[in-house]
Amino acid sequence: MKKKMYFILMALLLSFTFNACSSDSPEEELPEKEEPEQPEKPVEPNEPQNGDVILNENTILLSDELEKYVTNTVTGTSLNIDASIKESDLPEIGRILLYGAVSEKFPSGFLGKVKQVVKAQGGYEIQTESVSLEEAFDKLYINEPMELVFDDMDVPDSRSILPCSPYWDKDGYVGLQTRWNIEFGKASEKEWSSTTTDSGSLSGSMESGAGIGIKLQCRIDIDKKAQKEPYIEFSFFCKTFYGSSFDVKGALSREYRKKIKKIPVKPTLLPSGVVGVATQIVLQPEFILSAFMNFEGEFEYHSEQHSQQEWKMSFIYEHGESRFESQRIKDNEELSVKSLQLDGTISAGLSLDFSMKLFNNKEISCMLGASAAPSIAAEISYEQEDLNNIYSKLKDSKITETACNVTAQIAVKTSLFVKKTNIEVELEREFLSLPIGKKDYYLFPEFEPIDAIWKGDKIDASYHVNRDVFFPIELGLRLLDEKKKKVEDSEEKIEYRLSGSSPVELTTSFSSPNKNKNYCVCPTIKLPIFDEIILALPEQEIEGITLVTGDATVQNKTTALVTCEYKNVIPWTKKIGVEFTDESGKRQEIVRDIIEDGIYNFQLTGLQSKMTYTYRAFAIVDGEHVYADNFNSFTTSEVLDIKDVDFEIIPSFKNSWPDTTELLDYNITFRESRYLKFWYDIFTNDVQKLQGVSKWGTILYKNGIVCDTHTGTRKDVSFNVLRCDETDLTIHNSTYTAIADKAIYSIGIFVERTDSLGKTVVETTKPKQIEPPIYSQKPEIVISSIEKILPDAIIGDWYDDNGVHQIQKQIYSMLKYRVRGLFWMKPIRGNDEGINIVHNCPLDEAYYESGLGPSYYNNQRPQTVCITAKDLTTGKIITSNVVNIP
Repeated sequence: MKKKMYFILMALLLSFTFNACSSDSPEEELPEKEEPEQPEKPVEPNEPQNGDVILNENTILLSDELEKYVTNTVTGTSLNIDASIKESDLPEIGRILLYGAVSEKFPSGFLGKVKQVVKAQGGYEIQTESVSLEEAFDKLYINEPMELVFDDMDVPDSRSILPCSPYWDKDGYVGLQTRWNIEFGKASEKEWSSTTTDSGSLSGSMESGAGIGIKLQCRIDIDKKAQKEPYIEFSFFCKTFYGSSFDVKGALSREYRKKIKKIPVKPTLLPSGVVGVATQIVLQPEFILSAFMNFEGEFEYHSEQHSQQEWKMSFIYEHGESRFESQRIKDNEELSVKSLQLDGTISAGLSLDFSMKLFNNKEISCMLGASAAPSIAAEISYEQEDLNNIYSKLKDSKITETACNVTAQIAVKTSLFVKKTNIEVELEREFLSLPIGKKDYYLFPEFEPIDAIWKGDKIDASYHVNRDVFFPIELGLRLLDEKKKKVEDSEEKIEYRLSGSSPVELTTSFSSPNKNKNYCVCPTIKLPIFDEIILALPEQEIEGITLVTGDATVQNKTTALVTCEYKNVIPWTKKIGVEFTDESGKRQEIVRDIIEDGIYNFQLTGLQSKMTYTYRAFAIVDGEHVYADNFNSFTTSEVLDIKDVDFEIIPSFKNSWPDTTELLDYNITFRESRYLKFWYDIFTNDVQKLQGVSKWGTILYKNGIVCDTHTGTRKDVSFNVLRCDETDLTIHNSTYTAIADKAIYSIGIFVERTDSLGKTVVETTKPKQIEPPIYSQKPEIVISSIEKILPDAIIGDWYDDNGVHQIQKQIYSMLKYRVRGLFWMKPIRGNDEGINIVHNCPLDEAYYESGLGPSYYNNQRPQTVCITAKDLTTGKIITSNVVNIP
C-alpha cells in the first residue's frame, strides 16, 4: 500500500498565499512586540494521560552516561567516542540511538541506527544510518503547538535583495513582511531578474507590500501495542495580507523575480516525555523567500487592492495514505479597478524554496518549491471604436479573480517517518495546484426579457438580470425608435454587481411615445472603465397601432365577408373599420366598436355582381383615419344554382376485414364475417359560389338509398366510405378477386343554406354513378424487421418443489410487419412458447410496429418469430418470412 507523508514544510509552503496588506509601508505597520501567550495544551477524549512515549526496546537514549564520552559536535551521522569508554558500553550494531534535545554537542538532536563501530584516533567512531520514527518508538503521542522562531536577520546590503522585517500580532501569528516599488522601463526594473525569455514591453509602475503570519499545531500518534497504524497531523493556521497598486500598460510575456532572504529558523522541538529524560522530535526547517510578478498577454490595468485572509490547512497521514484539508476562517478583500483591458493574466506574490531535515539526518526529508499570489485573468480586448457593439463582442467574457493561487512541487522521503518495505522509489513527488478564493465574474450581466407592452398611453418594459459581474455597474433602460435612435432613457436606475439567489428585475415606464410608431427597448450599462453608456441585448420590439388587411370570402354576387386584424388599437381608440372601393372609384366604409384587439369580420352587402372591389382596414384615432399599409381585393360572381354544382369522384383507398366469427381467443369487441371498404374523395369548387351555404357534404347511395353521409370540413373536399359484405360481392376465389357489382352505387352533394325567405333548406345535386369497385389483393404477410429495444431482463427467480433453480426472463424487441389481402384469410392466434414463436396475425391491413415480449425459462430462449393465417380459398396455412430474434 503506497504511503505518502507530506510533512510540516508542505503546509508551511502553501501558507505563503499572500492576499492582503496595506499599501502603506510594512515597517510603519509593525506593532510593538508582545510576548505571545502560550496556548494551553489541547485535551482530547482519546489522548493518553500517562506514558505518551515508549521507546522501542532496540532504542538507546544518549543519556549522560554515554553523552559524556562524545567528543565531537554531531551534525552528521557519526559520533566520535572517547577511548576511556568501556567496550562493553559501546552500542551494538543495529541499535537505534536517540538524543531528543538540542545541545552544544547535538545542535540538531540525534536519531540513527548503528551501522558500524570502528576504532579511530583517540577512541571510537560510531557510524549510523537513517531510521524512521516508527522504528525508534513503540509508542509516541504528541499533540502540541509548534513554536516557529527566526534567528536574527541582517538588513540586506544588496539592492538585488528585498528588505524584510519580522511580523507578529496579538493572535499569536509570527512571520515576515516586505514591500517593493518598481518603475517599468527604468533602473528599478533591472534589479529584478527574469526567469523567462522576455517578449514585448511594459510601461508604468507597481507598488506592493505583502506579509505572512503562521501558527503551527502537530499531532503524532504511534502505538504498536494497540496495533494502530501511524497517524500524523500538522495543522497550519495562516494569516496572509497583501496590498498593491498597479498602473501598467503594454504587451508582455515575462516573470520578474527578486530574492527576499534566506530565512534562518531555529530547530523546532516537539515535546514529549519519558520520566526523567528529555525526548523531543527535532525538526530543522529552512527556506528562501522571494517575490515575483508575472505578466502574460496584452493589458492596460490600473487598480488598487487590499486583502487579508486567515485560514487553516491540515496535512493528515492516516491508514497509510495522506490527504489535505482546508478551512477558511476569515476573508476580507477590497479591489478597486479603474481601468481594465486584459487579454491574459497578471499576478504578483511570493515564492518559496523550502527544505527540512529530521534530527541530524543529512538527507532532506522534504523539499518543495512553491509560489503563492493573487491573480487576475481575462479575455477583454477592444478598440475605442468598438464601443457601439462591445456588449455583443464581450458579453460572455469572463474575469477570473483568485485571492491566492498556490502552485507547488513537493518531494517527500516517507521512509524517514514511517517504516516502509519494498519501496522502488524512495523519493515520492507530488504536484499541487490550490486556487484559494477563486471567483469567476463576467464583464457584463445577462438580460432575459420579461415584457415590453403598451399600457394606456405608456410603454412598460422589464428584464431579469443574471450573472455576477466584476465591476459595480449602473443599469437602466432606453427607448429607441425604428432607426435605433435614442428616444428616452429611464429615470429609474439600479446599482448591480451580484445576482444573488434569484434574478434581479429591471423595469421602467416610458410616458411620451408616439402611438403611430414602432419602438424597441434595450438595457443600458454604465461601467467605471467606460466613458460612454453601453447598450445591451436583447432588444424588445414594441409595435404601435398595427393594422393588417386580411382575406375576403365572396358569398354571392352581392355580398362578401372580409377579415382584418387590429393590434395595439385599444390604448388609443375603440372604433375600427374597413373601406372598400369599386372599379369606378366609388368609396364606402363600415365602422364598428370593439373592446379588445384582435381579428374582426365585416359583412359587405349591396355589391354589384362581377365587380372587383379593393379594400383595406382602418382605425379612427382622435377623429382621423389611420390606415393599414396593405390593400386587398375580391371579385363578386354570379348566383349559382345547386343543379349547376359540378364535382369529381376519385377512388382513394381500399381495406379489408378478415373472417373473425370464430376467433373466440382474440380480444376483439365485434366478431364479424369478412367485408371490404372502399374510400372515395369528392372535389368541387362550386359549393362556395352558392349563396348562404352554412354546411355541405356528400351522400353515398346504394340502389338509390342513402347508405353513407359525410359533412365536408373544407370548402372544396369531402369523402365517402363504401362497405361491402360478402352478400354484396361477386367472389372469384381462383383469382382472389371480389367485385361489388350486385348493387348500383352513386355519390351526390348536399348543401344546407338559407333561402331568400330566411328559411334553412337542404338541397342535393344529381348523384353520379360510380364503377363497381374491385378488390384483387392476394394474401401476403411480410415481417420487415425486428429490433432489440433492451437486454433480456429477469422477471422471475425461484426454486421449484424439487429444489431446482428456475429463472424466467423477458425479451424486449420491436417487430415491424404488414399484412395484405385479409379478406382471404382467417387469422391464427400466436404462440409465444418454444424455440420458434408465432406472433398474432393482425385484423387490419395497416403497417404495424408492436413490442415483442415473450418470456422463457432457464435459458430456453426463443430463436425465431413468424406470423401465420389460414387461406380461406385453398384451406392452406399462410406463413410470413421467418426472422431471427436478436
